[in-house]
Amino acid sequence: YERMFQRNEQKSITATFVKAGYGGEHGWGYSIPYILGNFGFLTGATKHHLEVSGGFVKSLNEYYDLFPLSVSIGYRKQKPNGHFIFRTGLGWPEGLYFGLGVSF
Repeated sequence: YERMFQRNEQKSITATFVKAGYGGEHGWGYSIPYILGNFGFLTGATKHHLEVSGGFVKSLNEYYDLFPLSVSIGYRKQKPNGHFIFRTGLGWPEGLYFGLGVSF
């Protein structure tokens, strides 16, 4: 889940947001569920944005602790006041990510 707080197309940081999520790291014979919370910002006044965020991540597996910080950097295509969102980037713990979404 992500919530935008500020939009200002006249400044270099055009929007700020917070996001919370649930995910998992999976491999050969193991699964590590986690929750994360991030604060981030977008740059760019058109539909093309640099997206940067950071926050925390907490493992829900009592036998394994993840590195406690969450970071990501990526590209977002979203028109100002538009409804379609496309995201891609690199982060921890997500790794390489792609996303499609709807803003309302």
